[in-house]
Amino acid sequence: EVSNNQISQGIAHAEEALQINQKAERSNSAVEMITRHRSSIAEVLYKAGHTSAAEALIKKAQALDSTASSDRPNIETSSVASLTAFYFTVGEKKKAESLLNDLFAKYASGVKEGDSRFMSKQRLCGLSICRIAASLGFGASQRTGLDIAIRLLTEQRKLFGATDLQQAETLKVIGQIYERSGQMSEAEATYREILTLYEKHPEQHM
Repeated sequence: EVSNNQISQGIAHAEEALQINQKAERSNSAVEMITRHRSSIAEVLYKAGHTSAAEALIKKAQALDSTASSDRPNIETSSVASLTAFYFTVGEKKKAESLLNDLFAKYASGVKEGDSRFMSKQRLCGLSICRIAASLGFGASQRTGLDIAIRLLTEQRKLFGATDLQQAETLKVIGQIYERSGQMSEAEATYREILTLYEKHPEQHM
């Protein structure tokens, strides 16, 4: 059991780390820093019942990411992805699904915009969704991770067709989740799909 003193010290250290992170020229997300790893400060706070303290810390990190994302859009999507995976992990399903649905909406909207900046953001959204699936699927939430990856694959095929290479990373995550859960025949079939996909793009190297 975590004592109140340890909680206070953990919050103080996290806030100090966020201040240091703010001053540094960084490419990583502040939200990611406090939520990503197992037994992160945010997760410890949640599991100890200090949800308001965890949310206050997350809001500070989000504010830092919002400032940094003006010229580094990858921080924005990384921030949302990290928070989505975190909320799924701590059982805040409604919050997690709301963030995830927003990412999927942004991913789909990129195709409708002619502006190349939206295509770039779209690609970042797709990679972020794939990362959420991997983060959950490689941990204790394999079913949730698999469902997200399959949803992303379905969306990619709808938007870009069955032979687009964006699917390769998604298929890889699906295959790895199957493999980790002992579903070897499903994993093998998924890996074969990746090989077939690359055979249709001989100019690309795996």
